[in-house]
Formats: sequence, structure tokens, C-alpha cells
Amino acid sequence: MKIHSLAIILVMLVISSFSDIRASEKSNEIEISVLSNQEYYQPNMEVEVQVKFNNHDKYNDQVYLSYHIYDNEEKELVWEGERLPIQLDEEFIGKVNLNIDLTKYVDIDKNEVVYVKFDLVDEKNVYWLSDNKEEDSQLPIIKYEKNKFKEYLNIYTSAFTEHTIIFILNFATFIGAIYFIYRIGVKRKAHKN
Repeated sequence: MKIHSLAIILVMLVISSFSDIRASEKSNEIEISVLSNQEYYQPNMEVEVQVKFNNHDKYNDQVYLSYHIYDNEEKELVWEGERLPIQLDEEFIGKVNLNIDLTKYVDIDKNEVVYVKFDLVDEKNVYWLSDNKEEDSQLPIIKYEKNKFKEYLNIYTSAFTEHTIIFILNFATFIGAIYFIYRIGVKRKAHKN
């Protein structure tokens, strides 16, 4: 009985190892990823996007990064945002920094949650990556949410993580100023008595 169970486990391991190899052999011909934040709380978003062409034949000088905008129910609000050129390095990787001002496209008061989905448009071959059924690329999405508490929390968190020394110096100065004002108040009170 033990040999039978061992044989079944061995066969399952072999089958799973083959499926892992086949899955790892199949890679996306084009990879798009967001290198900056995935969530934003202000409608003016500075985003850094990386595009990697694993299949170099998929790139030509008329391939552009663009985006689509959807509401919280995944209803399309804007099909095509700005088209941005992609400058590739020797490894066929390009980084694009863009500023998306949602107020140009969407009424933020009516749409408190908005999603931006990045896509590529190939003007030479006339297709969008998201519409091409032959491609198996995952398109990244970032989220805008109108939430004042999260907005302020995000401001302080990013100030701490991006400018730690300046944040600590400002915080120490603030505490020092409060202590100094407190000491002046204590001395005046003692001086009156």
C-alpha cells in the first residue's frame, strides 16, 4: 500500500513539474508595469510606467503608451487618454513618466472612484494591445479615490518615506518649538506668582 501511495505522489510531482516548466516557458511578449503608486487620492497623478518588449518584433516606432479610464462599476468613461512615445534601452525596456489630470476627463464630484488602465496602441499595425486576442499581456490598473483622510495620510507617509531626514528634522523642530512655548508659559506663570 505504501509503494502504491508513493508511486501516485511521484507521478503527481512529475506532472506538476512539467506544468510548471510549460507555464514558465510561456511568457508575455509585452509586459507593462506601474513603478509608482497604485493608488492615488488627488486627481492629478504623476505615474511612472515601464514597458518591456520580450518579443522585439512587437516594437516599432509607432507603438505608444496610452490609457483608458473607467468608473467604479467598470463603465468606460474615456477610451483613449494621451498617447505617449516609448524610448527603449538596449534591453527593449522603456520607462514613461506621465502626469494624468483626471479633471480633464472626468467629473470627480460624480465619480469618487476612478480606474486608469494602461494600454499600448500600435499605429503602424492598427491595434490596441487590449483588443489583440493573440496577446496575453496583463494590463496594469491604478486607482483614484476621493478620500480626504487617505489623501492626508498618503501625504505624510510619502513625505516620511521619500524625505525621511527632512521629515524627522521638521518633526523635531516642531516638538522643540512646542517645548519652548511650554517653557515660556511655565516661566511666565511662575513669575506672576
